[in-house]
Amino acid sequence: MNDERTKRQGSFIVNAKSINEFLYYWIAQNKKTFLRRASGSTFLEISKQEISKIIIPLPHIEEQKKITNFLTAIDKKIEALLLCTVTNYLSSGQINVTH
Repeated sequence: MNDERTKRQGSFIVNAKSINEFLYYWIAQNKKTFLRRASGSTFLEISKQEISKIIIPLPHIEEQKKITNFLTAIDKKIEALLLCTVTNYLSSGQINVTH
């Protein structure tokens, strides 16, 4: 099981030439690629054979870090804006929360 593309139930084994967060962002951006290869009636899954057909372009590790840091910073700003917006709506009474 040393194959860098080996798939376990619900996870991937990746090599040291990639950063997990970079792969997360790449997969999230290319979700349709995976869905097109998925099959199943109860739930969708992708076979190891189909996974091995997907080519993920991997820039040098330093470039992956830069890309990941940039996207993570944007995600944090979006989360902060959403939290601020929800907090403003709650404090102004525009949203009522009941139990």
